Amino acid sequence: MRPFSSIVALLGTAVLPAQVFAPPQSHSLPPGFQSIVDVALGDLDGDGVLDLVANDQVFAVVGRVWTWRGLGSGAFAASPGPLQNLVAPRRDLTIADLDGDGAADVIGSSLPSVFQLRNSGSGSFTSVPTPGAPVMARVGDFTGDGLPDLCVRVGNDLGRMVGDGAGGFGPVQLVPGPFGQGFAGLAAADVERDGDLDLFVGRTNLGMLYLLRNDGSGAFSIEAINLAPSLSFPAECDLLDVDGDGLRDIVERGSFAGIAVHRNLGGVFAYEPLLVEASATDLAAADVDGDGRVEVVVADAAGIRVLRPTAAGAFDLLESASVGAGGRLALGDLDGDGGLDVVAIDGVALHVLRNGQASPRGVATFGTGTATCRGRIGIRAVTPPTLGDLDFLVSCSNTPAGGTGLLAVGTRVTNGWDPLGIDLTLHLGIAVPAAILTGDSGGAAHAVLPIPAFPLLAGLTIHMQSIWLADAANGDTCSPAWSDLASSRGLSLTLQR
Repeated sequence: MRPFSSIVALLGTAVLPAQVFAPPQSHSLPPGFQSIVDVALGDLDGDGVLDLVANDQVFAVVGRVWTWRGLGSGAFAASPGPLQNLVAPRRDLTIADLDGDGAADVIGSSLPSVFQLRNSGSGSFTSVPTPGAPVMARVGDFTGDGLPDLCVRVGNDLGRMVGDGAGGFGPVQLVPGPFGQGFAGLAAADVERDGDLDLFVGRTNLGMLYLLRNDGSGAFSIEAINLAPSLSFPAECDLLDVDGDGLRDIVERGSFAGIAVHRNLGGVFAYEPLLVEASATDLAAADVDGDGRVEVVVADAAGIRVLRPTAAGAFDLLESASVGAGGRLALGDLDGDGGLDVVAIDGVALHVLRNGQASPRGVATFGTGTATCRGRIGIRAVTPPTLGDLDFLVSCSNTPAGGTGLLAVGTRVTNGWDPLGIDLTLHLGIAVPAAILTGDSGGAAHAVLPIPAFPLLAGLTIHMQSIWLADAANGDTCSPAWSDLASSRGLSLTLQR
């Protein structure tokens, strides 16, 4: 990812780009669906297409879980009724393979205990109780054994439940700390980029926040975080790379509305917020236009806005849509074209903003790649592969967030093959590595491929594909390939003068 400080010159003279997203497509909500609480995207039926899970709230306490099947065109088919009833649902809905069977499960908050919906592999689910009666959970490998664990809230206490990789979680192990006042939310990410999954505890009833730094074995050192109180009623938190520097920033959400972002300065956080959106109800961040820089997508009282952070700490408006007001957001490549799309649910409908960027001259995709819990990994370029372009970018979609991939170049195999016998679909024959890719917090990645200015190269066609090691520690184990490897589609570039 381009360093945040390196885009000063670009932003100083930039002209607003062409519209990224096509006009919104709106779909009716199923009968009985009420106030939206949270939404998540993942491949629930193993067809390589992203599906959708959402929970709603009927009155102050009662809620339900709903699913929509992705049709691969940006459209969805809603299930005829709710999947499960909930009590006091929260905004921690997560799609992950909890039992290692290659099918994406669903987990989220409810009373009297966190709910788990185990996937049969075809998109049908069975409810599984969570021992210890936790009421809030975050999934991740906190112990360093490569298997998904749970960090949970039990009453006003913080605890850890070690996973066995087969869907079982051990008893709650309380984490000693000053959590007796209750806390508003949990978020997990590698805050320091040291390879260990850290934990962020949202504001307690006394207004305190805590960062739990992981030593790699699940032992945490706890430190209080002092942030400006920018929201009246903070209720949830997340860790997202909002400014595009590769570090996860703190995102606080209010009980009713309002979002504040505090920048990660390298394991410590800025006291004053980088961004405050008083009427915002959700925020997502990823490289949505394929230029190598992170954009911020916000849902607020007026609809959806796409913003770009500047080096001066401000945010430029790129485009907006008057749908999704007061709703919830999710980002994912719904149609497999390599560009991230936006899904928003408000009180009126399910809205889809498809990434409308067409393939430029000299760029074409082929093949399918290998399906993952996050759908099929897309690949694209948004500018023509022109001789002398030393900043030419290739980007991928639906990648493991924070995961690492290899971009390879070689001969084309249109229908794919599996020369190693490990169920990994390759679209290259003889191949050599070309670049390393790293997924951002929204599942987008890019690599810079300098194109030399040699006239004899004009008309040459280059074929490439990305290979990813899926993030098993976070439950991304839906790939059929050995060690959960996954491949993208193929990309062909014909060099232009």
